[in-house]
Amino acid sequence: MYDFPDSRDWTRQMQAVESFLDAWYGTVMQDAGGAGMHVSPGEIPPPLVRFYELTTRKYGSVIHQNHLVLPRELQLDDDPVPFYIENQGVYLWAFERGSDNPRVLVRVNEVDEPWQSEEEQLAAFLLEVCLFEALIVAPFGASAACLSHAEIRPVLTHWHPIPYGPWQWPAYPTRFYMRGKALAMVSPNDQGFDFWCGAQQKEVLAFMKPYISQDWEVCKFIEE
Repeated sequence: MYDFPDSRDWTRQMQAVESFLDAWYGTVMQDAGGAGMHVSPGEIPPPLVRFYELTTRKYGSVIHQNHLVLPRELQLDDDPVPFYIENQGVYLWAFERGSDNPRVLVRVNEVDEPWQSEEEQLAAFLLEVCLFEALIVAPFGASAACLSHAEIRPVLTHWHPIPYGPWQWPAYPTRFYMRGKALAMVSPNDQGFDFWCGAQQKEVLAFMKPYISQDWEVCKFIEE
């Protein structure tokens, strides 16, 4: 089981980020380079500074799907400051200035679009970023689009929602789940629900076999 500390304690949450990365990737890729990663003290909220340190010096890149804005690319005169961008550039996330653990805002990447608040502040949001990015590129997993309520309800009886708020993207409420060392994400759509699950070992997803059908888009853990 992964640790999800109280959202009021950002230092423990960043420790949980490191613990998750250790458990998922292992302590590898030491000194992964640092191009563009120099951080000037006081300019960037401490949780994001620590996240840059972890992804530069210890684990290498853990951002595979979306884009993490490098420190030298941050527009620190803006408020809020964009730091994480959806892989097609359609959505972006930003932190508010003036707090050690600020609110995270999200919007469609158009000038006149309004910002919306994510439910978690920066440190907890970064932990959710780790879950999302790990899940998307997990070596074993499965995904299905447009599952009905009747189809997804029995699946979710096997999963435990993490104790943090859902994301606004790709649609609200997008929730993260876990079961042992496996991760899952569920997002509503106009026709039902999108579902993704993933793990580093295929045996930890064995319980999902009865729910997989030929209609699922991806299945990377059941041998033909």
